[in-house]
Amino acid sequence: MNTEKIKGILLAALATSLVVATVLGSAVVLKQLGVLKQPTVITISGSGKESYTPDKAEITLSVITKDKDSGVAQSKNDEKMAKIVNYLKDSGVKEEDIQTTSYNLYPEYEQGKGLEPSSPEYYYPNTFKIIGYTLDQGLSFKIKDLSKVGTIIGGLSDKGISQIGGVYFSLSDEKMEELKTKAKEKAVAKAQIELEKTKNLYGFKKSKLISINDYPVYPMPIYRGVDDLKVSSTPANEASIQVGEGELEVQVSLVYELR
Repeated sequence: MNTEKIKGILLAALATSLVVATVLGSAVVLKQLGVLKQPTVITISGSGKESYTPDKAEITLSVITKDKDSGVAQSKNDEKMAKIVNYLKDSGVKEEDIQTTSYNLYPEYEQGKGLEPSSPEYYYPNTFKIIGYTLDQGLSFKIKDLSKVGTIIGGLSDKGISQIGGVYFSLSDEKMEELKTKAKEKAVAKAQIELEKTKNLYGFKKSKLISINDYPVYPMPIYRGVDDLKVSSTPANEASIQVGEGELEVQVSLVYELR
C-alpha cells in the first residue's frame, strides 16, 4: 500500500471521528440545555374556605360639645371624654385598645342681619360673624370578650355620647393565622386532586412541585350599624346585638413539572 493511499484512509477516519464527536457533544449540550426533551409544566389552582365567628369587636362613637367660647367647649368635652374612658376601663377595656380617631373644633357662623346700623346687633348683610364653637371628637375602642359588648354599649347611654357609629366584628391576628392555615390546607388538597386527574388523563407518571403561591382573601369586618343596635336610654341596660358569621378564603396556585 502506497503512502498516498494510507494518508487518504487516515484522513477519512479522522473526519469521521470528528463528525461523531461533534454530534455526541452537541447532544450532550442540547440535553443539558433541555432542548431535546422539555418537561411539561402546568399550573393547578385550588381554593379553601373556613367559616368563623368573630372574636373581636371595635366600636366607634362621637361626642359633640357646643359653646360660645372655644376654651369652654374643649373643657366640657374633655370632661365627657374622661367619663367615657373611665367607664370603659372599669368595664374591662384596656387603655391600649382605646383610641381617639378624630378631633375637630370649628366655629359656628351667623349671616349678617338686616338691622338698623344703630342696633348693637347690627353687622353688614352678606357677612358672617362667629356665634360659637363646636367640638366633634371621635373615639374607637376594642372589646375582646364579645359577651360584654351589649352590656358595655348599653352602659354608654348616660355617659355623654352623642352617637354610636356602629360595631365592627372581626378576627384577632392569632385566629386569622389559624384559619388561614386550615383554609390553605384545604386549597392544596383540592389542587392535588386536580393534579392526579390531569396526570391520569394525559398519561404522566411523575410530577415535581416547582413553586407555590397562595392568595388569602381577607374577610371584611362584619358591620352592625346604628339601626341594628337596640340601645336603651336606661343606663346599664344591655344592647341587643347579633354577631353573625363570616368566611375566610385562601386560593393557591401550584406549578408542577410533569413527565
